[in-house]
Amino acid sequence: MSKNIIFEDEDFNEYYSESGEYLKEMFKLQDFLNCKETNEILRKQHEENYYKNFEPKIIDFMDNLINIERSEDTSVFIKNDARCKGELINLLFHHIKQKNDLTIFYKNPELAEKLKQ
Repeated sequence: MSKNIIFEDEDFNEYYSESGEYLKEMFKLQDFLNCKETNEILRKQHEENYYKNFEPKIIDFMDNLINIERSEDTSVFIKNDARCKGELINLLFHHIKQKNDLTIFYKNPELAEKLKQ
């Protein structure tokens, strides 16, 4: 038996062609959020996605503001531009709703072992 399947029933194995497909029917998002281990995986996934995809856009936005300030001889952001960028990135991170993508569990059902217990 594959370690990814929680039942040894042949009908079960035939019905679910993908290794984690059964998770879609057996568990809802709230189940993943209520489980400490799967919640932590979702939180880390959200954080990685934020810093990978959104942080560069914030830095570009701030760089544009700083360039405008330099051209207009103002200095709201210029004095501590790195600190300002970091604070804005962190501020926005804590105010953006977490988007949960359960695909990671469907493709890697071993990550949801605690959920199945």
